[in-house]
Amino acid sequence: MQTAVVHCRDPARFLRDLGPRRALATLAMLTGGLAGPLLGPPLTLALLLNCVYGDLLTPTTNVEIALSTLWCFLALSGAASIIWPLLLGMRRRPQLLRFWPALLLTPFWHLMLTVTAWRALSELWTEPFRWRKTEHGLAPRGVGLCEQPKLQRES
Repeated sequence: MQTAVVHCRDPARFLRDLGPRRALATLAMLTGGLAGPLLGPPLTLALLLNCVYGDLLTPTTNVEIALSTLWCFLALSGAASIIWPLLLGMRRRPQLLRFWPALLLTPFWHLMLTVTAWRALSELWTEPFRWRKTEHGLAPRGVGLCEQPKLQRES
């Protein structure tokens, strides 16, 4: 959120520096990165409640049929767009296949993203100059799960 605020302080410069296509792509990426965690779970809950208690799965008019089809397609394709790249990555890196049960935790990960996004929005509103920056570089150095070992140079 702070990145978006900083880059959009001077929209003319932002557009000039990136060009129209890259500026639009960057804005789309920032918007999706903000809107997804903020609105995803509440809208998912609304969809589920409409499925169970509403008439989403029993449309009667042509407009209702079209809208129900659209909402169901968006829900299923959205879930697939989250899981499919993860499965594809695991397939490309066979050593990761043993971690497939972790995919069952994906909904909880998205819930944590939502809590974090709402917290960040609250902090941006109440303390706009505070920045909870993540410490980087504290993990021990070594060969990671997907990294290839570095070749030693002979002297």
